[in-house]
Amino acid sequence: MEIQRCKLAFTECWFLAVREKQPGTFWESTRPFNLIIPPLGCYYADPCLVKKNGTNYMFFEEYDLKSRKGTIACTIIESSVAHSKPETVLERDYHLSYPCVFEWQGDMYMVPESSANRTIELYRAVEFPHRWKLIKVLMKDIKAADTTLFLYRGRCWMFTNIAGAPESEPDHDLFDHGLFLFVAESPLGPWRPHRKNPIVSDVSRSRPAGPLFFSNGDLLRPSQDCSRDYGQAMWLNRITEFSEDEYSEAPLARLNPGFLQRDIRTHTLSQNEDWEVRDGFWWIAKSQRTSNQQYLAATRNVQSVLKLHNSRGV
Repeated sequence: MEIQRCKLAFTECWFLAVREKQPGTFWESTRPFNLIIPPLGCYYADPCLVKKNGTNYMFFEEYDLKSRKGTIACTIIESSVAHSKPETVLERDYHLSYPCVFEWQGDMYMVPESSANRTIELYRAVEFPHRWKLIKVLMKDIKAADTTLFLYRGRCWMFTNIAGAPESEPDHDLFDHGLFLFVAESPLGPWRPHRKNPIVSDVSRSRPAGPLFFSNGDLLRPSQDCSRDYGQAMWLNRITEFSEDEYSEAPLARLNPGFLQRDIRTHTLSQNEDWEVRDGFWWIAKSQRTSNQQYLAATRNVQSVLKLHNSRGV
């Protein structure tokens, strides 16, 4: 009975959490995060930080719970407690999520997840960050999730999860097992598959969880742990071999939810020289989303209900 009441009174909510980046192993910092809370009826997830001309832009998925469709939004991080009003910058007839934004030869590009359209699409900014134009469909007739482009050693590298499960299964179950790598001389392609594909076959760390980055001389790839639940945690994987012929990585650090004490999932990390941002998941009271204090109070209530539910084995 308690869980039925919970579902009536509470709704799922992904949100964003930002803090100033700390030196060294920043992900181990205990410095508090500041929240970017979505309005009632939608959630925010999949952040991607980009610094352009001294300004920090954060692109992310804005998901409408009623239409069950995501668009790409952007906000400017102005300080640890201030950001601009989020603005929708890319919308299609189909669901979009996980924006991968990067600069190449002076232009800004974006690859959002468009698995709902069975494509991998490349957009170029015509008025950054407000307007984007589709310039090429990189792959067609493919169910690919969380595609992440990385510019390295004069080449473009594409990490993506490609579906291998039946279409009837839930979307997040389609992508969690195999990570595929492609390489090209430019984001426009042509893209060549890596000879070791799939380069990672492990549900606990194959699916991308944000842009690759360097830390203390190591190249790290964030990944999702979906072994027990979608977005249950993240791994930072240290890449030890990276060429057109070889690829290997090893888990370095696990990033669990709980960085806000009461969040229960997290599945995307993005960072630059100034900021660290993650997403997180809470159950939240449908009527209480107007302040951090109300957010925390509502979360305490629902976590108590879920704890009682789980202890009784309902």
